[in-house]
Amino acid sequence: MAASIPRSRRLSRVLWRITAPHFVAGIELGMWHHIVLRAAPIVEYMLGWEGRTVLHYCEKKNWKVEVVEAKTHDQ
Repeated sequence: MAASIPRSRRLSRVLWRITAPHFVAGIELGMWHHIVLRAAPIVEYMLGWEGRTVLHYCEKKNWKVEVVEAKTHDQ
C-alpha cells in the first residue's frame, strides 16, 4: 500500500509566472481542478481556464511559464 500524504500537507494552490516579451505576470491555480483562480490584470482573461489550457496557449505564444510557489492547506 502506498503511503498517503497527510491532508494538511496536500497542495491547495500553485502560483505560476508567465514571462512574455512585453510583460511578466502571475496566475494562481487551485489544485483541486487546476483552474485559474486569480490572475494579474494583463492576463485576467485566463480566469477560469484549466492549467493545461494556459500552458498550451502560452506555448503557442512562445511565452515562458514557471512554477513560483506551491501552497499547502496549512500555509
